[in-house]
Amino acid sequence: MKVAAIIAEFNPFTKGHEYIIKKAKEITDSDYIILVMSGNYVQRGEPAVCDKYLRTKMALECGADLVIELPVVYSCGSAEYFAKGAVSLIERLGIVDFLCFGAENDDLNALSDIAEILLEEPEEYKDILKEMLKSGISFPAARAAALSQYVFSDNESSKILYPDLINEIVSSSNNILAIEYLKALMAFKSNIVPVAVKRIGADYNDSTVNASSDNFASASAVRKALCENNLVGVLKSVPLNCNEILDQNRGKKLPISLDDFSLILGAKLLECKSAEDLEDYLDVNNDFANKILKNRSAFTSFSGFAEMLKSKNNTLTAINRALLHIMLGIKSDYLNQLAKSGYHEYVRVLGFKKDATSELMAAVKFGCNLPIITKMADFEGSPLMDLNIAADNIYSLVVRNKFENKQLKNEFNSGLTMI
Repeated sequence: MKVAAIIAEFNPFTKGHEYIIKKAKEITDSDYIILVMSGNYVQRGEPAVCDKYLRTKMALECGADLVIELPVVYSCGSAEYFAKGAVSLIERLGIVDFLCFGAENDDLNALSDIAEILLEEPEEYKDILKEMLKSGISFPAARAAALSQYVFSDNESSKILYPDLINEIVSSSNNILAIEYLKALMAFKSNIVPVAVKRIGADYNDSTVNASSDNFASASAVRKALCENNLVGVLKSVPLNCNEILDQNRGKKLPISLDDFSLILGAKLLECKSAEDLEDYLDVNNDFANKILKNRSAFTSFSGFAEMLKSKNNTLTAINRALLHIMLGIKSDYLNQLAKSGYHEYVRVLGFKKDATSELMAAVKFGCNLPIITKMADFEGSPLMDLNIAADNIYSLVVRNKFENKQLKNEFNSGLTMI
């Protein structure tokens, strides 16, 4: 039995995502595809446009065999935290042969060489990076510039085959995640084989759906189309069965956007009495904490406040993540403790295909060294699960109030998604 894993958000599921699953199975000749998928909050520091159960159903309808939830502490973390959390979970399953990921550049040698430099952080590279950061530019921009300068210095430890591609590679969203996946595999000394799938279609950040084109639209564009009720654009961009799922739940469970959480974030910020209170949260330093305190009296919305805090050395995505960490109570110390203890305390199954149940689930139960949760009521609980449940309760509260959906199920009565 051969098993391939894909780390994803599917926010929401698009034709491009369907293509990645199909190519992963084709390239690896795997019998099963396991997804490690973000729950109700995603890596760009936002709530998912629709809940994890709907996205699980879409994924299973379109080629996945088993969907496992990536806990919220990792799903809304930086690219590094996101990748380490997901790769460590795949590693703990004990049955995965391949890790497949989409990338704008599928040159695995170049991606791996960059990942090795970033993992090892040679002194010369670190010195260059410090100088770049002193100029006040954002960390992603500083890292790209430092990598280029380090490689062009003809340092013998650099094995980059195509140094002229560095800026292009490290400035593309999927490439950045691909590099972090490779770093994590190296750090864990994993035997899992990485497989890069060339991403096709619109750019990751492209927010336009072209209804007259057959090119794959980005998930960003599909989210925008959903929020604008652009039904033609959505239909053109997602598989037909996924469109049916979205259509059935439109106005009942979706679309959910960042500003639907504005009052919850605003109330949380008002609770904080000092910069020290805020600095406990992941990705919040002293300068940023003081800036929050200085401006919170002008708070009107989540997105508006993030724009207010934006600066040349803080990207909007990084700010959204930090604010989401504050709202959800995700603290730096806890994440450090998790890393020391193996990153995970359980495996939460969100759904699977019935015809994959016997062989695949039996293999997971045999190979995995963590409790496998298929029914929440049977799990005694853990700090990681408690944090996840609290975050999901907030998401459910927003959905329930936005759509006056009194029938919305909670984490304990939702059950597994099976097709």
